[in-house]
Amino acid sequence: MFPPFLNSSDLDLIKRAPPVLLVSGGADSVFLFHQFLTLKIQAGIKFRVLHFNHHLRAAESDGDQQFVRQLCARHRIPLTVIHLRNLPSSHVQETARHRRQYHLFRLHQQRGWNVFVTAHHQDDVLETLFMKIGRGAGIKGLRGIPRQQIIKKGRDEICLYRPLIDMSKKEILSWLKGQRAPFCTDSSNLKPVYLRNAVRLGVLAQWHDETARNRVLASVKLIQVIDDYFHKRRLFLNKRYPSSVPLAVWETWPQELQFRFFRDKMAKNGFTQQVEYRHYLKIVTQDTIKLTLGEAVLLKDASGCYFFNRSQQGSRSMDSLEVQTKGAYFWGRHALCLAISLLCSSPSGDEYRMTCRCSGKPQSPLRLIINADDVPLRVSLASPSDLFKPFGHKTAKPLKKFLVSRHIHRFERLFWPVLRNKQNQIMAVLGLEVGEDFRASTV
Repeated sequence: MFPPFLNSSDLDLIKRAPPVLLVSGGADSVFLFHQFLTLKIQAGIKFRVLHFNHHLRAAESDGDQQFVRQLCARHRIPLTVIHLRNLPSSHVQETARHRRQYHLFRLHQQRGWNVFVTAHHQDDVLETLFMKIGRGAGIKGLRGIPRQQIIKKGRDEICLYRPLIDMSKKEILSWLKGQRAPFCTDSSNLKPVYLRNAVRLGVLAQWHDETARNRVLASVKLIQVIDDYFHKRRLFLNKRYPSSVPLAVWETWPQELQFRFFRDKMAKNGFTQQVEYRHYLKIVTQDTIKLTLGEAVLLKDASGCYFFNRSQQGSRSMDSLEVQTKGAYFWGRHALCLAISLLCSSPSGDEYRMTCRCSGKPQSPLRLIINADDVPLRVSLASPSDLFKPFGHKTAKPLKKFLVSRHIHRFERLFWPVLRNKQNQIMAVLGLEVGEDFRASTV
């Protein structure tokens, strides 16, 4: 009989790749070790053990290592020991976690190990929840500890698998006592020297209401469902709006989704630090704002939000899409779809119909004459200093004045697409107007 905490997806995971158990020698990881021994006997699932010696408790740390070594030798389980020395006295737990993760990726690269199994359980979920609440975490921070977690680093990725996440510490200790299975006790866990220990000893140790405990755990699962929904929506919207989003669309999103989208775009455009909620509050409390974080820039006005890297400001002329006289085109960076079709031919040139959609907003279709000398055509962003002669006008005027006359908002003017010919003349301001010299007329 398989351990009751395993489900079908768990079995599929550990059958695909031999798992690596992280065993410290404490009660939780020793319980995990014995459960995988059962799997080895009943299902032939092979596994190995990885032990980190942090050298924080002198002889006691070495004693834990020796205990794990004897446990593995007794049951003929392969063991790897990694030493983490000279950990700093401040932020020791966070530093140790980063170093452990570094070694997990190193083992993945050197030995091909992909699945690492840890003994996190329900009490760890509750401890983490209280710690995150104290730090003012949002939905993502309150989702608890996932059962399976993919961590990526460059092209490499590993899976952290936590099969005990729905078991309580009480159940684990009860099983070990019933089996008379020895384990090590970390003396530092009995002292409130770390925040997690303080939560464990000061809050959870006094919380005896099982009903309330189960309700909180149920709420964590609900938060996980909500977080998964926002995660999937965020991925979809990042593809749907690669560089800008109309304000009418933006304002329909819940704030949690706005924040995640904003965070992704700023990171994509060069902000290497953590995007904080206070940054987001600046853009939701102001109608018009230019926000710069590192190399990433956000422009927001009454038309929408625009995201780009500061270096792109100096290379706008290079940012373009070459098109022919017929066909459908997609400019991914600006979510622009353009279709050009031939209507009729005449001695003065061929007449074409052009329709486009930019950042999800449909534009009015236009008609224009295109001569052979105009090709190849190019779609680029509007430059306010360019001159443009609208249809029916005898003289050209600065493009900025034309866009203002059409009530195009301040930042939206910087990202409005225009169609240029081979001579770099503006043939049409897409969705608004065509040039007088190209005999175009709106449909």
